[in-house]
Amino acid sequence: MIDPLYQKEILRLAAEATGSGDLPEATASIKVKNPMCGDQIKLDARIENGRITAIAHETRACVLCQASASLVTGLIPGETEESIRIGRAQVEAMLTGAAPSPLDGSHWAPYGVFTPVIEHQNRHRCVLLPFDALIRAFEDAEG
Repeated sequence: MIDPLYQKEILRLAAEATGSGDLPEATASIKVKNPMCGDQIKLDARIENGRITAIAHETRACVLCQASASLVTGLIPGETEESIRIGRAQVEAMLTGAAPSPLDGSHWAPYGVFTPVIEHQNRHRCVLLPFDALIRAFEDAEG
């Protein structure tokens, strides 16, 4: 029997691994790690005029983090650092119960797939780690 945390859609997203690989001519390349569980993402991004124009990632992590990395990769082309910070805040609010689930009407509504994670506070960071990597990529590109 499948763990209720790992819904079919989450497993599908992880298996798709959208955006997996390296990005030639990246303007930012960073690694982030969740010290609590060992999840790790290497993220390459091309940022032009304050917007992400291309992205690739290598994610060595749990299924939740893999699925989140795959999902965010499809949602962020053309996004700015501010919109990614807003998206992270919205997803975190959903996970903590401070915002409606599944973020109806938001650009980040597909993150509603992670509602089973709401009850597992220790796994919230797994879902948010790809956002943290994106924010760090902007900081790296600026610095």
